[in-house]
Amino acid sequence: MCWGVSLLLLTACLPSDPAWEVDRVEVTKASGDTKRSETTAPQSLDPEILSNRQFGEAPILAEKVGKGLLPPVSERLPANPLVVIPLEEIGKYGGTLRRALTGDIIQTAGLSKTLSDGLMGYERPVPKSIQHNLAESHSFSEDGLEAIFNIRKGIRWSDGHPFTVDDILFWYYDTQFDDNARPHNQPIPPTVFTVDGKPIKIEKIDDHTLKVSSEKPLGRILNAFCADTVARPKHVMSKWHPKYNPEATYDEFKERATDARMAYEPGVPKLKAWIPVEWIRGQRIVYERNPYYWKVDSAGNQLPYADRLVFNVIPDPQVILLKFINGELDLFGRYSRIDMFPTLKAEEANGEFKVVLVGPGRGPSFYLNWDAPREKIRKAFRDLNVRVAMSHAINREEINKIIYHGLLVPSGYTFGKQNPYFSEEAFKRYTRYDPDYANRLLDESGYRDTDRDGWRNLSDGSRFEITIDVRGPGVEVDICELVQSQWQAGGIKTNLNIA
Repeated sequence: MCWGVSLLLLTACLPSDPAWEVDRVEVTKASGDTKRSETTAPQSLDPEILSNRQFGEAPILAEKVGKGLLPPVSERLPANPLVVIPLEEIGKYGGTLRRALTGDIIQTAGLSKTLSDGLMGYERPVPKSIQHNLAESHSFSEDGLEAIFNIRKGIRWSDGHPFTVDDILFWYYDTQFDDNARPHNQPIPPTVFTVDGKPIKIEKIDDHTLKVSSEKPLGRILNAFCADTVARPKHVMSKWHPKYNPEATYDEFKERATDARMAYEPGVPKLKAWIPVEWIRGQRIVYERNPYYWKVDSAGNQLPYADRLVFNVIPDPQVILLKFINGELDLFGRYSRIDMFPTLKAEEANGEFKVVLVGPGRGPSFYLNWDAPREKIRKAFRDLNVRVAMSHAINREEINKIIYHGLLVPSGYTFGKQNPYFSEEAFKRYTRYDPDYANRLLDESGYRDTDRDGWRNLSDGSRFEITIDVRGPGVEVDICELVQSQWQAGGIKTNLNIA
């Protein structure tokens, strides 16, 4: 009982990163390799720019180069920088991108959508394929038990120190799979890197070549290496690790290596586009451009475009909405909700921002508890006819008109349209609103109103009564209230438990 709906993205400055799931494993060389006919930017980097090392850079970095505080941009970029084709046009340097988080310690995932660089990465803006990122190439053995990843030569951490395979091995073996050193917020190792409970083997061939091997085919390794973090700066963090410094303690290392401190705290070099320079807990995180960032646009300009990135901590999404409308924020996407759509469309007419609908996105779903504690309810939920009936009893078009302003695309619970296993038949299965058919299926399954009180009964004569658990307040509650009335119209007593 699921349906898809377009997500809401609002921008007055730069676009944010989408957050869709990807199951496809098609690989292209780099995120700039996909042709974008809608952009005015060059479709590829002029080979002379690369051969002559004639790259553009931000004025504030050029000024530091002039003062002798930084090496020239040609020396800061790797031999083969990753080329990104802009979505619309070549950007302009400068400015601050102002965003919001509803929390800092608990919202590191919100930050990682903007600051995410693994060995591999998902295609943007729509993640239709997996592409090379820190790695510039890879290969598999014929049996799929081994993989080789070649890292771009010349990538540097934000402090200028070379990035090598040693940094990946330090992250992997000395933090993720060292039970004594794994950060407090990670109770277990990342399961995506395990096979039958054992860690996948990762080895160093040389400074820029990584070998990965397993007893079983490495079917998920490309997805695994799309993770936000696949390395830590060994030249800095090893001094806090007891394996390398006998005077260090594991407790101190685990505290220093938490996701929040790694993401927000200044002082630890990064590979990402911006690096933290200020963290006022519970209030604000400020980032400045990484002078050694290893990506360029298709005109040869070192990225990113914005000089600074500021996240203000604003717990209430409604306040975030107001601040965006008032021009105090430049981008509003993560916390946007469909019930905000009318307000935003009305304000868009003032010309201060643009509302963009992106998708397809994932809509809400209802999950029936096959292990419900009540035996007779458990039996009903495991009956296919009951599940089909409950799906046909949902009026998705009513929900679309009342809540989604006509933007919802009704669907069943299946693979999304971006998945190679997508099926239009499965997408539409059981989505027709047909209360008569639903009632007939329930009757045929033996769930009738035997005591004439207006509610169907279970096989033991008790009322067919269920409870929907939903987090609120918000759109989810509004949807559940409509479904509650639709299921009750079919004789199933439906309660709401709003957490």
